[in-house]
Amino acid sequence: MLAAAVQAEILRLVFAEHWSLSRIARHLGVHRASVRKVVTRRSVALARARPRPRSTLVTPFTAQLQTLLAQDPERSAVNCCLQHLRAAGYRGGITGLRGAVRRLRPGPTREAFMTLTFSPAEVAQVDWGEFGDVFGIGRAVHAFLLVLCYSRLLTVEFTFAQTLDAFLRCHEQAFAFLNGSPRECWYDNMATVVAERRGRLVRFHPRFLAYAGHHGFKPVACTPGKGNEKGRIEDSVKFLRGSFWPGRRFRDLADLNAQAQAWRDDIANQREHAVTRKIPRLHVAEERPHLLPLREPYDTDEVRSVVVSPAGRIAFDSNPPLADPLAVGREAPHAPGQCRDGDPVVRHPPRGPPPPLLAAEPGDRAPRPCRRAPGDQAGRPGRLAGAGRGAARPPCAAVPDPDPGRDPLAPGGTGPPAPPHDALRAAPSRGRARGALGAGHRGERPRGAVGC
Repeated sequence: MLAAAVQAEILRLVFAEHWSLSRIARHLGVHRASVRKVVTRRSVALARARPRPRSTLVTPFTAQLQTLLAQDPERSAVNCCLQHLRAAGYRGGITGLRGAVRRLRPGPTREAFMTLTFSPAEVAQVDWGEFGDVFGIGRAVHAFLLVLCYSRLLTVEFTFAQTLDAFLRCHEQAFAFLNGSPRECWYDNMATVVAERRGRLVRFHPRFLAYAGHHGFKPVACTPGKGNEKGRIEDSVKFLRGSFWPGRRFRDLADLNAQAQAWRDDIANQREHAVTRKIPRLHVAEERPHLLPLREPYDTDEVRSVVVSPAGRIAFDSNPPLADPLAVGREAPHAPGQCRDGDPVVRHPPRGPPPPLLAAEPGDRAPRPCRRAPGDQAGRPGRLAGAGRGAARPPCAAVPDPDPGRDPLAPGGTGPPAPPHDALRAAPSRGRARGALGAGHRGERPRGAVGC
């Protein structure tokens, strides 16, 4: 295509100077056909004209294609359109049909969004951010973020879990940082907040509702798949990934949270926000008087009842703390205690005296409780004999506890007497020696037992 200056000169020479087309072509050094096109058009073309569509084998079936795609925009050229057009007389190939379907397929409709505005202390948005296994211990690190929608004040806390107890603890720390709580908190459909959802009907988690009632804020569940409804917290997660995370090294979770709090106070809340053009640390002064006052701290301790394993351990938060070896197989309710990430604290209530133990001979495995009633063993002597090892060996007498009212693991503690112990049997000594009460090595005598 000729330049706009050349086209304008051609039009001037023809209509003002009355030059011939050949003279103009020789004067400007262009082809005479190009000069004729400009003169015929009588205007300067700034963009190349689109070529006229060529007629193909698909052209007669364009209306049918538009009807099929209007009924179902996801129709494929092979499975649907080609089958219908073959019956209508189409004799072309699949390549031309795919090109026609690509041009005629209706595109997605673009939604229109409106900017949300909030009053001071009206709404805070909350979300999690996933940061993977940072310390190489097989546990992912999660970032809890809360941002005030009016002042854009941000707070962040890293944890090892997204459980409800960890979620509530993060709320407690965030509200303590804000020195108050907003009137509404917006969440996505996380399991710790939303127990069930059917369309617009939402049933919140009962324990989370109890926490919301304690502080007086209203939980709001956003529409699934609509990130635009909580765009402030989504932008905060992106800002955390881009501004804080790259190029940092952490010793442990405590060091990670210490660096995150320093970044929050020195960078995130001290910058000029791109939307409000205000510094969140200063802008929040207008919002703090409208926050709901803080109440007493909510009890976020985790209380569970677990069964002590044969190894004398109980599993909690991927850590197997030691338990009372005499509590193997029994339920051990934990009193309320601080069970923080990576540092569980377990406390047991006072228990009664341990059950009597059978003495064991050297080389025998430690005795273990029998699940049958004592009367059932009279007709089945082979259960006590050690099948294949010879004659039965009579059990030895039990050694009584000198002080049955004292807990051996709790000095000075007393408790109700233990129930009668079930019948015990001596297991065959063949194979690995394993103590049922914590004696894990051969020849190690269980606590409270002596030789015959």
